[in-house]
Amino acid sequence: MRILIDSHVFLWWALQTRANSRLSRRAFDVLKNPSTECLLSMGTAWELALKSDRLGLSERFEPLLEAAIRSLQLTIVGIELRHVVYSTSLPWHHRDPFDRLLVSQAVLEGVPILTADRQIAKYAVKVIW
Repeated sequence: MRILIDSHVFLWWALQTRANSRLSRRAFDVLKNPSTECLLSMGTAWELALKSDRLGLSERFEPLLEAAIRSLQLTIVGIELRHVVYSTSLPWHHRDPFDRLLVSQAVLEGVPILTADRQIAKYAVKVIW
């Protein structure tokens, strides 16, 4: 299975152990499954980089990102013009441009999104949580 992971899922994986994780059991199992191909949007990396100071991660953001990429064997999904254009046609269930981009990428790439964000579930995209 291929799955696009949302920014909070990435952070919860990178910063916490299962014992105190905010990940659902299903999300944890999907991430740990060796047959899962986890995708990380470049938009998610960009969003986290922009928010790293506010999240208290500014000094350790890059090593944290690189470690999680290795740990989850993430495939980076670039932002293509078609993703950006499609995001402008989405209903306004979500105002966050990064989440709209994520929905656009999931729809156009034909993959579900691993997210706890209920607003994303309002779109015509498969959500796993």
